[in-house]
Amino acid sequence: KTNFILRPCGGYLTPRNFLAALAFRVFCCTQYMRHHTDPHYTPEPDLCHEILGHMAMFLNPTYAQFIQEIGIASLGCSEKDCDALIRLYFFTFEFGLLAEKIDEKKRNLKVYGAGLLSCFDELKFCVSPDAKIYQFEPNVAIETEPEVTEFQKGYFYTSTIIEALDKI
Repeated sequence: KTNFILRPCGGYLTPRNFLAALAFRVFCCTQYMRHHTDPHYTPEPDLCHEILGHMAMFLNPTYAQFIQEIGIASLGCSEKDCDALIRLYFFTFEFGLLAEKIDEKKRNLKVYGAGLLSCFDELKFCVSPDAKIYQFEPNVAIETEPEVTEFQKGYFYTSTIIEALDKI
């Protein structure tokens, strides 16, 4: 049990309000479904995204602790730092990958980002040879522009969630 609770919200929150809620183990959850004409992708979070992507992960104590730590770091921080924290959140909890090294040239990719877990088309794309995959480096992620209406230009991986937290 991780003590995360859901709080309904009507759509996007400001990064500061969203992150501040995470500091107190509150996850603000949208209350609508994606349009039936495009069930494989939505540019906005919806119930499929929240339930399939986030809810199960909140049962993992390591994941829950990491997400709360990002929220705590946002409390009282500057706008620049809040921007950096929301990008770190975005490229880990929304579009993050874990990579298990097979040999020097191969790795087995696993998805933990909710934006990928809830979007069948981008899920297929992110593990395809066409996707650009980079080792997670916080300073690079902070400078990377997130895509909210199309697939990401690149994805970041770590070997474990703890490794990502240690780097941050």
